[in-house]
Amino acid sequence: MMVKMPNDKRKVDISGFAQRFAIVEGFENREQALSFLDLPGDGIKMARAAGLPGVLIDMIPMHHGTRRLEYFWQKAREESDAKGEVPPAEIDYRYGGPKPRFREAALLMIADSVEAAARSLVDPTTPRLRGLVQKTVNTCFADGQFDECNITLKDLHAITRSLVTSLEAIYHTRPEYHQPADKGGQWSQGSDSTGQEGGETRTAEEASPRDRLRAEVQEKLDDPSDELSHTDVLKRLGTG
Repeated sequence: MMVKMPNDKRKVDISGFAQRFAIVEGFENREQALSFLDLPGDGIKMARAAGLPGVLIDMIPMHHGTRRLEYFWQKAREESDAKGEVPPAEIDYRYGGPKPRFREAALLMIADSVEAAARSLVDPTTPRLRGLVQKTVNTCFADGQFDECNITLKDLHAITRSLVTSLEAIYHTRPEYHQPADKGGQWSQGSDSTGQEGGETRTAEEASPRDRLRAEVQEKLDDPSDELSHTDVLKRLGTG
């Protein structure tokens, strides 16, 4: 499979990537599953061969960051429990990084994850699409993927709104028209990273102690009983 670069005569062969994703359901052992961790390295080689700009090449490993291969990690844990064996080391199921070091790489990480996850939604309504985007942002934040870049809470709100709008267009979902926040402290689409109109832009570190906030976000993510927890968490990020 050949992919032509926009406004360029160069082409990149991505057949290896397509084959690897096509047989994902057939993976039965650790070595095959962990071959996914080689994707950033393979991508870098292909990008260099195609003569892509250095900044784009840098974004290939950054948009994976040090995230965990959740599907294979959970599957490995289940198999270990069933056999009464010691669970595998989690670090063996994480990409090697680096984490995003500039906002564009963080944006790519979020967008790439959201685009893939959205295809699995049976009924992609606006609330479900918004919840998916918010969950992705919360998960990356709680996992420390944004620790090394200067992305702000205001940026995360803007990214969320933009991605939801784009997904609505893709899946032909009628957009919802948001009302201003009420006096109960609800986050509104027009608020900035501080949760106040016209407030100053603050980084996540300045908004509140990062470790404490991440712990609170993770606690929300680990609670399967509350379907609105991801929405509530993002609101908390905007007012923290």
